[in-house]
Amino acid sequence: MSHRILKIKRRYIAVKCRPEYALDMDKVYESIEEMFRRLFGEVFLVDSRLRRIRVKRLDESIIIVSCSHIYLGKVLAAITLVNSVDGEAAALDVITVSGTLRALKRKIRLRVS
Repeated sequence: MSHRILKIKRRYIAVKCRPEYALDMDKVYESIEEMFRRLFGEVFLVDSRLRRIRVKRLDESIIIVSCSHIYLGKVLAAITLVNSVDGEAAALDVITVSGTLRALKRKIRLRVS
């Protein structure tokens, strides 16, 4: 008997933070994570495999997060609903979504420049 193991597909999301100044990206990620937890609970947060991806040579106001492709809609909803970071008013805009980091970086360069 053969057991098939399915690979979990990941999606990478580029998020632009506004205002660009004085926002700590670790606090931005914590705000996204906390909003997801408030909306969908701790179990979905663990299942979503939400992670921050650190990329060198990227605009300082852009944060990249990754998640399981199954939870992409829920993660996008959580990102959209964040309205403050560390007590300060902020807005998070999704720039693009991709299945690989290479394609995500290419899309960011095309949209930002």
